[in-house]
Amino acid sequence: DESGKWVNQYHLLQKVGAGTFCKVLLAKSDTGIHAVKRFGRTVLKKRMVAKFDASGASTVPFQQCIDEEIRILGRMSHPHVVQLQEVLDDPLDENLYLIFEGLPGGQLMNWNEQSCSYSAGPAVERLGS
Repeated sequence: DESGKWVNQYHLLQKVGAGTFCKVLLAKSDTGIHAVKRFGRTVLKKRMVAKFDASGASTVPFQQCIDEEIRILGRMSHPHVVQLQEVLDDPLDENLYLIFEGLPGGQLMNWNEQSCSYSAGPAVERLGS
């Protein structure tokens, strides 16, 4: 549990989500609330994932996909896309941290193990009301 831990100026408050290869944590700093995506370097280096492009399907290191995500999100500025604010990439730390603007409402989608599919989370359900 990372609650209470500090990463640079970000105070990690609680886990708010998890993906296959990362955790998402709620954090607070002097500038506000943030969502922090935390990736373990071991997973980034060793895990191979599928990538699809104009050439077809291939298998690439997960790190390559995350580097591309960072590059794309770093250039994005759109009111409907969460803003990547900072990348904490200290080679002495076991983790890579992506700092995003904090948005209220929680997870947009929930994974259902039984049906192997996503469904709308509480934040999406509140949009409809």
